[in-house]
Amino acid sequence: MLGNLKYLSAAELISSIKNKDISPVELIEHTIKLIEERNPSLNALIYLGFDDARKEAKKAEQLVMKIDVLGPLHGVPIGIKDLFDFKPGWITTFGGVRAFKKKYC
Repeated sequence: MLGNLKYLSAAELISSIKNKDISPVELIEHTIKLIEERNPSLNALIYLGFDDARKEAKKAEQLVMKIDVLGPLHGVPIGIKDLFDFKPGWITTFGGVRAFKKKYC
């Protein structure tokens, strides 16, 4: 199933997580692999918070194993456009404007 993940819709990913066909940890690792392969040529993602994503995937997986009813996108990786300065420690370019690039500690 892992080879087909990049072709699945969000609804199919949600169903796969809910049915425990794939774990959030497996999904994030597959997603990170795809980002590492494609982002150098696409330059679509500025900040790659892989460590944060792995931590959140582990938390999501623990909840999947314990709780039947979860949020609608629980365990599904997302990308966040850097139009706003909202996460301390993350690089913000306000949508790619180099003059506005900031790194907060």
